[in-house]
Amino acid sequence: MLPNMKKIIPVLLSLSFLFSCSEEISSSIEKKQVPYEEESVCLIPEEMKNYLIQEEQNKQFKALNDHYLYNASSYCDYSNPVSISFEASSNSPYTINISNSEDFSSFYTVTTPSSSYLIKDPIPGQSYFYEVIDSYNSILKKGKIYIEKEKHLSVRYMNVDGTNNVRDLGGWGASNGNEVGYGLIYRGAKLNGDNCLSDDGFDFVRNVMGVKTEIDLRNESDDLGQTYAAFAKKSFDLYDRAYLKDDEFPYQMYDDIVKDLAKPMNRKIFSYLADKENYPFYIHCSAGADRTGTLCALINGVLGVSEEDLIRDYELTSFSKQGNRWRAASNAEGTDFDLSQFDTSGGVNAKWQAFMNLIKGAGKEGDSLETCFNNFLVNVIGVNQDDINSMKSIMLGLERDYSSNSNVMEDCTHGGHAVFINGNERIEFETKPVGHDFKRNGSVSYCLGCNKLIKAKKDETDVKNGYSLSEDIVKATSVSKKEMEIKDNRIVFAPYMASKDPVGFILTSKNGTLSYLELTIYSLLIESEDNLFDMNKYSCDLIDIKGNTSTYGYFKLKKDIECTRVWNKEYALGVNATKGKSNSFKGFIDGNNKTISNFVVSSLDGSLIYTSGKETEIYDLTLKGSSLDSYWGSDFLIAYSYGG
Repeated sequence: MLPNMKKIIPVLLSLSFLFSCSEEISSSIEKKQVPYEEESVCLIPEEMKNYLIQEEQNKQFKALNDHYLYNASSYCDYSNPVSISFEASSNSPYTINISNSEDFSSFYTVTTPSSSYLIKDPIPGQSYFYEVIDSYNSILKKGKIYIEKEKHLSVRYMNVDGTNNVRDLGGWGASNGNEVGYGLIYRGAKLNGDNCLSDDGFDFVRNVMGVKTEIDLRNESDDLGQTYAAFAKKSFDLYDRAYLKDDEFPYQMYDDIVKDLAKPMNRKIFSYLADKENYPFYIHCSAGADRTGTLCALINGVLGVSEEDLIRDYELTSFSKQGNRWRAASNAEGTDFDLSQFDTSGGVNAKWQAFMNLIKGAGKEGDSLETCFNNFLVNVIGVNQDDINSMKSIMLGLERDYSSNSNVMEDCTHGGHAVFINGNERIEFETKPVGHDFKRNGSVSYCLGCNKLIKAKKDETDVKNGYSLSEDIVKATSVSKKEMEIKDNRIVFAPYMASKDPVGFILTSKNGTLSYLELTIYSLLIESEDNLFDMNKYSCDLIDIKGNTSTYGYFKLKKDIECTRVWNKEYALGVNATKGKSNSFKGFIDGNNKTISNFVVSSLDGSLIYTSGKETEIYDLTLKGSSLDSYWGSDFLIAYSYGG
């Protein structure tokens, strides 16, 4: 026994030593403290902040005058940076998870090779929780950044490269305890001419600000005003331009808005603002000051923003390269504004008072300023009251369309203000909570009701392959509230679910975390010759009430295809549909700028599509081939067409 023991003991000692070291290492890992940092950031530069926080008129004057006298060439029309910084390690790149909730129930992720990351679009009043993870999956740092939003510090400037004086119209207090929403209307200087967006500036306006509609208040002779859209030249596919013709061009200064030429333009603008599909807006003239300031004062005024804050918003331009915009000229002593000095022919400092007198003159004694603005727009300018109401619902976050509950989840506690238009009848009422209503915005998705933030992803797949999920996902629910079949960690799709339009899904993990998936489901993504010949297998033949058959299918080429087999009629899309105007292939083929070559057909009717109807769409496809039928040849793409 002893000899054996001599052999065994060293082994046991080695194992004991190994386990002991392992425990010590494990213990040291558990005890390692992850750095945690809390900080507050004010987006507003100190000089501008010194103006905004003043409550007394003479102190506001001093702040503006000091800037003009001593620092006029140092512009501060920007937001201070909000940066997540950490000590670099050798294990880059770094993953940063960012959330508006401390428990990270929803978050978005960025990857960076450097030891800092700049949050591009911080919003006052929000907290940003973060955790930094290296490439070995070790947490390097956690923290919280709060964006200050004390009284009058809700201003949100946008740092857009290539223009200036750009700020969010949101953040101001409105009537009934409401607040003007962020991210809906931006105001600023021109975007073309001698101010031209850089590539970074264009990317910021398009992908961060998300601007969809530009209102250009210049005339055609005003530095390329209205001659072209700053975004359209960059192929901004969501871009709409609400421009105004030269003969509609209204006002250079504040009191000119009552002139006849101004009224139709203002009515048109408020009709644009009444449609939530047009948001977000970018409103500008040349400087983003007088014409832009007039329109923005009309908008915020009718939303119930106080006169004091309307003045602040107007005077903020004084901190930009556009120069002073004061409510009135200086008094003789240079210590305060002289509000007695104004006339309708004076400079910009006189025009603000003239403008406010016009507005207040539209009301009667005892009316609130909001009522005066409303009366002015309706009775003097002729703006439709319904347009004002709709804009207010959008800008104050009151309106949600609850005509269908098909796109909501159960656990949102947010109600709202519903507006329905039925013919000429308008119905408004307060709504009860009905659940989350998620909308994707880049890599995140927001609930339109409670602003809950969840991680979002956009992707594509097909009926053949379904969609692969991580093992952590236990439930997938479409926005129409249909719970999807999950098999072997894949969502299963029936052929009829294919569509060229994306569908939203709410994914639920084992721990209850939600994420949003926006998925385009094709009948088949074509990556090989076999896929091409199998298209009919994954299309959907539907029979209408008259017994007519139509074939529906949605296909996209992912690669160039070189055929080695002969194409026969049996493979043609729509071959199972009865030949006729209403019986055909009614689908969609996205050629994706790919080529099908050596496409050899056996007969005249052996085309890619047998019959096409008026709903057939084919894009960006190159088809090269030949026919074995030397007499009749072939039409190759479509044998019989009834529109499309």
